Amino acid sequence: MSGASRMWEERRVDAESLKALAGFLPKFEAPGFEFGSWESGWFSPSQEALDFISACYESGWMKPDFDWPAWAGTDEASRLRDDPAAIENATPEQLSRILTVMVRQDRFVEGSLGGHFESGLIVRIVRRIANLAEVMPNE
Repeated sequence: MSGASRMWEERRVDAESLKALAGFLPKFEAPGFEFGSWESGWFSPSQEALDFISACYESGWMKPDFDWPAWAGTDEASRLRDDPAAIENATPEQLSRILTVMVRQDRFVEGSLGGHFESGLIVRIVRRIANLAEVMPNE
């Protein structure tokens, strides 16, 4: 199986996948950290942002057979995107869905992932994942 195929392989979120994204929290919360920048009308993600996107795929957070455009318009998606308290209580499945929407949407809307970082959404998601990683037993 090729690397690209493995990226889209359906996986259950486990302690390993939680830790894979939780490790980004110190970087993302560091003073002065930039997720990326706009250059000549294009968003240029930082290396850490690119690593985060890769980790979303490689650690099983991306949902390959998920109708993300339809779900993005639901009340649940809006709540997770707009209400910080909703992310604080989100399940791994909900986090997987919102990450899938954000990463996939960025392919069609230039810089949207950077906007989600600037709004604090990505940090809230990664913080929730880090909290889940602390309480999930190693398997």
